Amino acid sequence: MPPQGQNLPADDVVVFCDYSHSRNNFVGVKAAPGVAYDTRTGITTAMSSSFSGCRDQNNIDTTAAWTLDNTKAGKIATIQICRWFLQFYTEGQKYRFLPDIGVKGFFAKSLSELSAKIGKRVEMDAALLFDHTMLHEMTHAIGTNPTNDVGGPTKAYGWANCLALSPWGPNAITLGG
Repeated sequence: MPPQGQNLPADDVVVFCDYSHSRNNFVGVKAAPGVAYDTRTGITTAMSSSFSGCRDQNNIDTTAAWTLDNTKAGKIATIQICRWFLQFYTEGQKYRFLPDIGVKGFFAKSLSELSAKIGKRVEMDAALLFDHTMLHEMTHAIGTNPTNDVGGPTKAYGWANCLALSPWGPNAITLGG
């Protein structure tokens, strides 16, 4: 990323892994209530449920990441990965006790295991969740035609949901003969 103060390209994306770049007040800029100021990009952001659920470690919101497509405003797109999500997938094997993984990680693990058991997720989803999440968020950052979550966040992830949304139906793999 260019040094602070330099223009960032509007046709690119920057990924943040923590909230050290986000302030309610910054060098004479006082953001309105419910709005945060990004010190790296110069963009103000509404503190939506995704924003606060990702930032605040002491709640059970399972937002893993969120994206702002700012290209229409001539600004760089941003992806925010939630700290708990990074910790869960990079250090998950080291955790032994609830205080180590935190409430969010505990519930996320339980929810993903439960989803797998009731057929909502397949093994590929579990093994590639981080990769799929990043790809999903990057599609929201496409400047010329950003995507929306079809059917809301519960339908926006998972191979089974992907096949269900296919215009050829859930057995599209057999199309080739």
